[in-house]
Amino acid sequence: MARRQQTRQESERQHLTTSKAGIQRTAHGWSGRCTPELAKRNVTSDSTGHSRLIQMTAMTLVQSTRNAGGSHIPEGRRRSDIRILDIYRGAASVRVTAATWVDYMHMAKYNNRWVIVNVLWENDPPDRP
Repeated sequence: MARRQQTRQESERQHLTTSKAGIQRTAHGWSGRCTPELAKRNVTSDSTGHSRLIQMTAMTLVQSTRNAGGSHIPEGRRRSDIRILDIYRGAASVRVTAATWVDYMHMAKYNNRWVIVNVLWENDPPDRP
């Protein structure tokens, strides 16, 4: 009985370690790592305080990456800090802190690999002169 419990705990620990590695690899890029139905969204407000929803599709994100999107960010400011907030079986919530924004990703185990399903992002406030 104790041996079976120990084996199960080792299996769960290995699954978690593998899941974290897969999630971290996936969170580093878009191409082939998101579902075709992915939506990346941001709520922004205009000068009158009226909010609107900005939405990007998986295709938009992949094309942007291929066209060197984000390459205008100076090398010294580029970063990609990834923090896995929670994993439950085949679902995960991940926070990615990039150069000038934060992504909150919902990820899922899809055909035995981690993929990005949804992203909500928030830009850093603009620098004030």
